[in-house]
Amino acid sequence: MKLRYSIAAVITAIALSASLACSHGDSRQEAGETRDPALPTAQALPDDFARVLAEVAAVRELPAPMGMKVGFVPRSQVVALLDSLTTDEDRHSFATTTTLYRLLGHLGKEQDFLSVYRSFGAAAVAGLYSPLEDTLWVVSDESNPAFAKLPAQEKETLAHELVHAIQDGAFDSVAQYRSSPTT
Repeated sequence: MKLRYSIAAVITAIALSASLACSHGDSRQEAGETRDPALPTAQALPDDFARVLAEVAAVRELPAPMGMKVGFVPRSQVVALLDSLTTDEDRHSFATTTTLYRLLGHLGKEQDFLSVYRSFGAAAVAGLYSPLEDTLWVVSDESNPAFAKLPAQEKETLAHELVHAIQDGAFDSVAQYRSSPTT
């Protein structure tokens, strides 16, 4: 039983990272809907985050994206942020994934992938990159924490998310997804 939930947690972590890094549509914006005004807003990338972005871009041998933003979201608002970033296409994909994972035995009848995704995000996400907003979202109860003062694990996670931003800037992941034959 524990192994099944461990596998589901690992799969969820991978899928969470992939879905947030590669989200491909924004039906809320297309429908004229706006983000919940109670959620934090993004701002220009602070100098210390911009320096890390430049360092990561140099290591990846790709240009650093221009105009990237950062938003700081308290842990208590992570689920609301995830919900605001989850598109109708994502929800459809999560429903399909739920069916698959139930068939494989990774989710029980009472579980669904979206709930696992939200639960994991609420408890474990340190940051994520949203290509639709060109924004790095950092989970922090501070409104503008210094990158250097973050714990090592959070720095590593955010550097990983910056790789997604760099790849998106260089290869336009949203356009690539939309042009793929599976869409």
